[in-house]
Amino acid sequence: GKAEIISCKEGIDIAVRQGFPRIRIHPWFEYSPEHDSFIWILTDSQRIDPGEPGKGTYRTIDVNANTGKILRVYEKRIIL
Repeated sequence: GKAEIISCKEGIDIAVRQGFPRIRIHPWFEYSPEHDSFIWILTDSQRIDPGEPGKGTYRTIDVNANTGKILRVYEKRIIL
C-alpha cells in the first residue's frame, strides 16, 4: 500500500545501481503532487559543469519512495 516508504539507504542503493557514486549522493525527500507519492531526490554533489560560476548542473535521479521505481534521471540546474 501507499504507507510503505523505502528508506534513504534503499533510495541511495537504487541511485548507486544507476552509476551514482555513493559517497557523493545528497538525498532529499519530498511529496510529489505529479506522482501522488513521496519521492527520493538523489543528487550527485559533484557539479557536471565546474567552469560556470554562480550556477551548477548536477546529475539527479528521482525515485518513487513508495515503490522504489525510478521516475527519471536528469541534470538539475541550481543557481548558487
